[in-house]
Formats: sequence, structure tokens, C-alpha cells
Amino acid sequence: MSDDRPTNGRDDDRPPSGRNDDRALGERDGGNTGGRNRDDDRPESRLFTYTVPFAAALFLSLGIAGAVLGGWAIVQPAIGACSDPAIGVSTPAETAERAEVAALERIAFEDLGPAEQRAVDEAIDDPQREATVDGEFEHREAFEQGVVVTRDGVERYATVTAANDCLEVDPLALPLGVVSILVGLGAFALVAVRNYPWPFPDLRER
Repeated sequence: MSDDRPTNGRDDDRPPSGRNDDRALGERDGGNTGGRNRDDDRPESRLFTYTVPFAAALFLSLGIAGAVLGGWAIVQPAIGACSDPAIGVSTPAETAERAEVAALERIAFEDLGPAEQRAVDEAIDDPQREATVDGEFEHREAFEQGVVVTRDGVERYATVTAANDCLEVDPLALPLGVVSILVGLGAFALVAVRNYPWPFPDLRER
């Protein structure tokens, strides 16, 4: 028994099971690469996707570190964040109670430098028994280890209580840091322009 349903000549033209539609969709979204744009496989695309942003971040981080350290080294002395070292001088009674006094180096008061002598005298008269060495610190290494200053047969233990050293960095740290920051920002701007999804308007047409 024959089937008399009209076909209008179009049933044979339909793609079987919609596979052609899937193929067309795949080609529109990037061919046979699973919807991935073929431009992503180009070396230039990988360069601006991975290499340039990484280099930009590296330059930016190094530049910030250099600029901060270089700038702080310049500002620190101006705002008084570093100053002359301070020493502390114990009383004779406190000195006698120290067990390590016998092994410490002994320096006569007369052998100290002028700045050191002034600091010792000021520390003896100070309620906190501390004073700053305003000048050349000739015996600084000995004071840092702890030293016994003898004067008129009286022994006093003395040591550095605050170094107050200024940060020392290379003078080129600040300018090189600024240059590195500019390079990093420029590289990020280049990546942004390169990956901008829409075409820029042609100003000549206005």
C-alpha cells in the first residue's frame, strides 16, 4: 500500500538528525577547535595573553619596591626617623651585680672620644641613664658588645641602647623604581589596547 502524503519535494532536503546544524554552529564558534578561536593558537596571541602581562606585573612590583625604599631613604633623615645612636650607662651598683662584667672589655674614660665622653657624662646625670652620641663614635663596636668604662676607679657598664641607623640604599633605587613602574604601566596599557574587543572609531570620518 503506497503512502499518498504530499511531500512538496522538501522532505529529502532536510539534514538528518540535525548534525549539519551542529557542524555549522561549531564552525561559527571556532571551527573544529571546540568553540575556541583559532587566533588563540597564534604566537602573537599567547605573547599578549601570558608573557607581556607577566612581565608588566614583574616590572610594576619591582618598581614599587625600589621607589618605596629609595624614597624612604631620602625622607627618613628629613623627618627625624633616624638619628645618632644612644647609649645607656649603669650605676656602679648595677654594674657590680652583672655576672658578665668580668669578661667584658674595659676602657678608661680618658681613652674615649670627645663625643663618647659627653654621652657618658650626660647618661650619668640623666634620670633614664641614657644619652645620644652626637659625633664620632670611635668605640661603637665595643659599646655594642657591652663595655665597662672606668673613671677614677669606678666602673660603669655601658652599651648601645638604640642604633637609630638610617636606611642605606643605592641612590639609583628611586629613579630606577619610577622607570620600572612606568614600563609596567605601559605594558599593561599595551595589553589592554591589544585585547580591546571593539574597534576604535575613526576620528577622520567625523
